[in-house]
Amino acid sequence: MLKSVSLCLKIIVVAGILSHASSQQSHNGVTLEAWPPATKKNPTVQDLHREYSQIFRFGNRNAASHLWSTFLLERSAQMVNIERFEFFMAGYFAVSGSPVRP
Repeated sequence: MLKSVSLCLKIIVVAGILSHASSQQSHNGVTLEAWPPATKKNPTVQDLHREYSQIFRFGNRNAASHLWSTFLLERSAQMVNIERFEFFMAGYFAVSGSPVRP
């Protein structure tokens, strides 16, 4: 099951990368600005953690790991490769949403 979920995520990201034509993308009618960590030379997981206040606008992340996932999936087309996406996905605990350092 976990392998099939991982494969599905890889397919989504690869499709997004292949279809990405500019530094902006539209999601649900909203244009997302380029997210520099998606393409910078040496990203860190702290780049993702710095987005905490944007992702969790009310400060509470309890059982809200889906918000981390949504943030990254919306920007997946900006990622330079699948490894970059996986790197950032490892930056939070999938159940609780706690920021972690892989």
